[in-house]
Amino acid sequence: MNTLFLGLEWGYVYGSYKRHAIPYEAGSIIFSSDQEQVILQGRQFPYDIDMVVRHNTTDERGKTSGSTKRVVNLATKEYQKPYDPAFKLSPDAKTRAKRITGRAIAQLGSYISSLLSRHAIRQLVVFGGNNDIILLKKGGVRFDQIEIIDLQHLLRAANGFRFSLDKISYIVDFTANAVSFGTDRKRYPVPATYRHLVKPHRAIGDACRIFTIDQEFQHWRDDVISACKAYITKHKRPKKPAPPVQPAPPAASADIDPERRCPRCQRPDVIPFKGGRWCPHCGRYLVLPDPSLCDTDQNDDRSMKLWRSWPNIPEPWHCQPGYNCIYDDGECISWDEINKYLR
Repeated sequence: MNTLFLGLEWGYVYGSYKRHAIPYEAGSIIFSSDQEQVILQGRQFPYDIDMVVRHNTTDERGKTSGSTKRVVNLATKEYQKPYDPAFKLSPDAKTRAKRITGRAIAQLGSYISSLLSRHAIRQLVVFGGNNDIILLKKGGVRFDQIEIIDLQHLLRAANGFRFSLDKISYIVDFTANAVSFGTDRKRYPVPATYRHLVKPHRAIGDACRIFTIDQEFQHWRDDVISACKAYITKHKRPKKPAPPVQPAPPAASADIDPERRCPRCQRPDVIPFKGGRWCPHCGRYLVLPDPSLCDTDQNDDRSMKLWRSWPNIPEPWHCQPGYNCIYDDGECISWDEINKYLR
């Protein structure tokens, strides 16, 4: 049975919506399980259009440490154009971008369809390739008699953890050079045409990594699972400390005056104030003060506490002599309005 291991590289048209995805490179390995034959295939789709390519940066453990964005144009061979996140295409440029992305996707679909028919492919293996499959279906590729296998899903089912391609490549110790690629258990030759392309985040390089991981998982499944579990145990994130437990309110006792106990927080701190009762812990009045006793200035400390218990009433304030009111930018607020805030 012949199996196709596929790696795709694609980006978004610079200055357009993310739905304008455009493929620019495809890499594949055709593997015959009967003859143990490995065939590398690759192709680029250079179009004269600027596109944003995002690459993840990883540390020595294969863990993603950041990402970079750059603007490239394969047709003009410009690979380090400046990136402006606020740049937007004009309506005419968007129409042109839509036309070019349609051509690129159709060309990709035609290329992959020819590989599937020419090599009598019965299995297609990808790694986290949901978007890749969507692009292929848009390009007209039919998978009626082809089994699609997502290697990332298989590894997650076996370990309960979703590995990235960089992490699992680190775990199985994948390496590549100018002559071969693979692991210490088994290596595979690299044709001279593709020696400079077998590297991470290139379509051919990712196809080689997917193929190697699949072979390791098929032939040395227990060892791969053990290595994955060891990696999870060694690099798992420490648990966050539990939040401190708030002390319980003091229990009621018979020697405390019930008039001083707040029915809301059970604190024995209720303070009588101008004919009312106020809890400094809750900041609310249990009994409203007598308005006739509130003709005081703003320097009274308890008057300031009274003000803090009234939301939406600005400072400074004081009761105008002879009136039960509060000044707010020269306008009096009646006690009826104040009572609405206190309810």
